[in-house]
Amino acid sequence: MGVYPEGTRSKTGVLLPFHNGVFKIAQKAGVSVVVLHVSGTERIAKRTPFRATDVRIKVLDVITSQRVCGEKTDMIGAYVRRLMENETEEFQHILKEHLDEGLSYPAARAKALEIVSQISSDILSRPNHILGLEYLKALDRYNCSMEPMTIKREGDYNSPSLTDGFASAAAIRKALAEDRSTEALPQLPENVHDVYNKALSLGTAPCFWNELTPALHYKLRMSTTEEIHEIAEVVEGLENRILHSIDSCYDIKDVIDFIKTKRYTRTKIQRILLHILLDIKEKEVAYFMNLPKMPYIRVLGFKKETSGILADLTENAKVPCIQTGTGICHIYIDESADTEKALNIIENAKTSRPSVCNACEVCIIHKNVAKDFFAHPGNPENIELVDIKKGGKPKPSAL
Repeated sequence: MGVYPEGTRSKTGVLLPFHNGVFKIAQKAGVSVVVLHVSGTERIAKRTPFRATDVRIKVLDVITSQRVCGEKTDMIGAYVRRLMENETEEFQHILKEHLDEGLSYPAARAKALEIVSQISSDILSRPNHILGLEYLKALDRYNCSMEPMTIKREGDYNSPSLTDGFASAAAIRKALAEDRSTEALPQLPENVHDVYNKALSLGTAPCFWNELTPALHYKLRMSTTEEIHEIAEVVEGLENRILHSIDSCYDIKDVIDFIKTKRYTRTKIQRILLHILLDIKEKEVAYFMNLPKMPYIRVLGFKKETSGILADLTENAKVPCIQTGTGICHIYIDESADTEKALNIIENAKTSRPSVCNACEVCIIHKNVAKDFFAHPGNPENIELVDIKKGGKPKPSAL
């Protein structure tokens, strides 16, 4: 069902006052709201009866049913209005002009925003600035009370120099690729040095795009068009272009150049190729993106002197708190897991380089597959199965 929140069409193209009845209907129905921006309808009356009129419809967002039912209608209305005001007719017209000139979508968008907002496109086109703007938009979207703060960076994050203030990630990667680790490592925390040097001695570092070329070709040649279409961020028939790339290209750089278009940046193509390698599907990403809140918190690192804060977080968090590098390490085997792969992961986690990866202490298995899992001939005999409900008595158990 389509509804104008204004209650009628705008005859001038300017947004009219909103009425919140549409959002009350969605709340009572318990459904999501798809926000569409329709432009050009104001010209229809002027071109009747038989003159063609261009009308554009763009999907701006999908507000989940959880959010619709959990927020006040006036807050939802205000958010929708802000979305629509950011997609004005003027902005869309300028954007189209720059795209027609041959600019890439990000460059055209930056130019259009410069004209509309009077903010330099040099600022709007920089990756870190774009990221910062997205953070601000997210704060606004979720009506968050957090106060954003800016911290001026020392040095240029695009500089190839390792001596220009804080070195950029690009400069560090370049030095490592050129076997200049003695110059690059001083730019990294000291505790990283030993980890990197050990990985270097084992031949597992550094790893760059070229090292992934054989794996990517294998994955693409073993995949169908339908399977690539299911990968996260693959849209608008891009799966065909991706599969055709390996007919004439081998190196990943050439594959990316083949796939790239004005609309899709190199960064986006790289991300899609990683999704293909890791088999990350759009439906999986959508599931987590549509959750009303994150299902867990993962602590990536902390200082020893802040352990009290970490303990307080763990005790008072409203969702599970997973700590990395401290405490007891768990592996959970879901009912959908491949038993052979799961057994290999368990054995590897317990016996392979425990000083580095914090060897696994506990394995939790879904009750629906526990019986078959314990009876599997590949189950290592040296892994003791303990019933956690029986105070440590050796007996297979599952949750």
